Amino acid sequence: MYVISTREAAERSVSGDIVGSFANNRVYLVILGGHFVYEGASVPLAAGAQTPTGSYVTFTIDARTHDALDIGIQQTAPDLAGLGRVWSFELPSR
Repeated sequence: MYVISTREAAERSVSGDIVGSFANNRVYLVILGGHFVYEGASVPLAAGAQTPTGSYVTFTIDARTHDALDIGIQQTAPDLAGLGRVWSFELPSR
């Protein structure tokens, strides 16, 4: 599923993050469900730090340039109700 929003509103809804640069840019917030492992993640060097895993992956895509701006993995689906119309799509399964 995806929704069109501003970068700031999208990031607050999925992670609570506040973005300073390009906060008002229009973005596509894309959410996929499944089982995900973020192999390329930068994890803290603290003892026991693990690669992020989760049931939902989120991508923030700049609506004008189509550049990927943000990515996240989490266990629960973010609530998109306050961001606008939510569009659904299906990806082919393997």
